[in-house]
Amino acid sequence: MASSFSGQRGSSSRFGFWASAPQVGAVSRDLWEEVERLGGYRGRSYNLLMTQGYRLLARGLLKAKAMNTQRCSTSRGFSLVELLIVSSVIGLIVAIAVPNLVNAIQRGRQARTIGDLRGLTTGIALYQQDFAKYPIVADWVGVAALSDSLLAYMGGYNDLDGWRQSYMYLSDGNSYTLVSYGLNGVADQPWTLGPIHFFDDDLVVNNGVFVQWPEGVQQ
Repeated sequence: MASSFSGQRGSSSRFGFWASAPQVGAVSRDLWEEVERLGGYRGRSYNLLMTQGYRLLARGLLKAKAMNTQRCSTSRGFSLVELLIVSSVIGLIVAIAVPNLVNAIQRGRQARTIGDLRGLTTGIALYQQDFAKYPIVADWVGVAALSDSLLAYMGGYNDLDGWRQSYMYLSDGNSYTLVSYGLNGVADQPWTLGPIHFFDDDLVVNNGVFVQWPEGVQQ
């Protein structure tokens, strides 16, 4: 014999079944109200009510799933326009920062090279005071070849400039020239013998005095 719902169960019993389905949550009361609207729970068979209830439950779950999917799709990520704006801002920052960074690196290398040249001129001057002549070489040589003459006065020195190129030296004993070929590592003779404004230009010292040196903004 089919059992039926009793009117004495009250609201807690009426919603007990639906409350036990956590996937439904707050929509269970609305579903039960729709069951009552279709004919009420008094006098209806338990199986009939359960069948109608399962149908309504399935519809409710599908609706909840659709709403949840819509919420997820709207909060999934950035839009194409937002990504394009961010990419443009990053590109602008890179376009401004990278050239300045590269220029700063080259300025640092140039400054280090000037410091090395000054140190070398000091060692050469000390040698000249003792021997009344500068270290003599027949042709342009890297300053590493002067180690026997200079180490006693300097204790050590850099033979490569800031761009990892050898400092070049030439002397007949009465005068000398010391050169860094700059960023490009190529001799730019004839020298302008004055201020320079490019990292590629040579840095030139003659008898302890800079005759070609950087001045102002360098490029």
